[in-house]
Amino acid sequence: MTTLGTGWRRDALLAVLLAAVLTAAWTLRDAAALAAMRLPDTDDLMRLVQIRDWLGGQRFADLTQHRLGFDGVPMHWTRLADLGPAAIILLISPLAGVAAAERIAVVAWPALLFAGVLFVMARAARDVGGNRIVPVAMLLAALAHPATTYFAPGRIDHHGLQMLLWLIAVAGLLGPDRLLYGALIGGASAASLVVGMETAPLLALLAAILLAEAAWSGRRDRLVGYGGGLAFGLVAARCFAPNFWFYPACDGFTANAWVASVIGAAAVFAGAGATALRDRRHRLAAIGVVGALAAWAVWRLTPACLSPYGALDPLLVRVWLSQVAEARPLLATPAVAIGYGGLLVAGTLAAVHAVRAERTRGWIILLVLLVGALGLAMVQARAANGGALLACLPLARIVVLARARGGWRMAGAWLGSAGIVYALIAQMTVPATAASAPGGTADMGCTPPAMLATLARQPAGLVLAPVDAGAMLIAHTPHRVLAAPYHRAGEAILASYRFYRLPPPAARRMAERLGVRYVLACGAMPYRQVPGSMAAAMLRGRAPLTGIARVGTTTLYRVTP
Repeated sequence: MTTLGTGWRRDALLAVLLAAVLTAAWTLRDAAALAAMRLPDTDDLMRLVQIRDWLGGQRFADLTQHRLGFDGVPMHWTRLADLGPAAIILLISPLAGVAAAERIAVVAWPALLFAGVLFVMARAARDVGGNRIVPVAMLLAALAHPATTYFAPGRIDHHGLQMLLWLIAVAGLLGPDRLLYGALIGGASAASLVVGMETAPLLALLAAILLAEAAWSGRRDRLVGYGGGLAFGLVAARCFAPNFWFYPACDGFTANAWVASVIGAAAVFAGAGATALRDRRHRLAAIGVVGALAAWAVWRLTPACLSPYGALDPLLVRVWLSQVAEARPLLATPAVAIGYGGLLVAGTLAAVHAVRAERTRGWIILLVLLVGALGLAMVQARAANGGALLACLPLARIVVLARARGGWRMAGAWLGSAGIVYALIAQMTVPATAASAPGGTADMGCTPPAMLATLARQPAGLVLAPVDAGAMLIAHTPHRVLAAPYHRAGEAILASYRFYRLPPPAARRMAERLGVRYVLACGAMPYRQVPGSMAAAMLRGRAPLTGIARVGTTTLYRVTP
């Protein structure tokens, strides 16, 4: 085991260099979109809107998006993820103005997170495989699609921060059995749970590994540190409790999620106490009982945490959530399987090879984590992102071994270890197309800049548009928007789909009843191929609405009483 001081300057320099070079290349590629603040994902746009609202005077605890839905939507997010971009904007605004500060922030913040991920990757690689794999692991992490998509310029949403916190927790697990490393795992886990619940299953697996290892070995320093870090982090996290703390769900940092996490922290301390038993069988049995009691307590006290999206309307799941690529199972389509799962599968196989050859603690833990991430990805593909970063560690070992032999083996090892290769294969074998099913979703192509400018000049009102255009409209116009792709706006999302599906007269009456003033029509509307639907009528120019402007295939209508 090396100390933090060994090679940290070299690791930091290489991490900053890799992050800077890739960020510069990505920024040049996306310069036009970034200049117009057309960010890569709707979540990034909505994050920017949330930050603007906060800096504009909205209370710290008020995470409601007041320009979304029927009467505002309580977002399932947290101010913790707003702090970084907001700090950059506040720091630079007096020097360059707010608009320039925002453009700098949306590039600088993901770049800083990316450098942090690469630095932590170096520490984890050194602990598990020694100095020989460190630079290779960092380079592979820089190419680890799909995880690296979270660090592209404009990606200011919470996913990049979650990936950094997840990797910090894993690095603490791979380090020595000390209180400090345990506290690092606990603190990072608590912060990650505040940021979002996407990594909660992976963090639960990590906690299970800690408990099992302590029961097997009888050593508990790291476990006690983990419990302390988690407990302290959860207490401190109450500072980020939103004003709708008791929202009846476990889809973000709510009272339900906090109680479930506190139960987990209590189980960790109970498990640490069980390690005092001398007999290994007794320790394993005691910790098994503790785990079962903790699961029972979560089931009884916070059942929503066993199925965070279980309360969603089945129709909403069918027409909208099932169309979100990262929320679908890994094997849903060949493109998702290859693009999201290719690197994870390759890393899992490489970890099997490492365990068979070396049988060290680090490789065994990584294999368990990779298998767990692969299993979770079979339910939701998004779990592959955390696994993709970890896959770089055993794959770096394979590259180093192949490099010693040279020739085609080295070329094959590099190709099989670069996540971007799987993304390119997915694009070549299954070209990306707009959803064509009746309930397909729209993209941000429904909001060309000229249309946004035209809409922004209209008197303020409620806009009904394809769901995925909602965040762009809120970010670039002063209007309220009926629907955007956030599950807590479920009723508004269903209303939007219903409008496009109804016959034109009924759709118009519905729009008047909801107080809709503007309607956006484009080639990616849902139900556009359904005969007799409002969407089909708008595409043919036969909608009982007043046309305002047309830009390309996008038309803006006014609902005239």
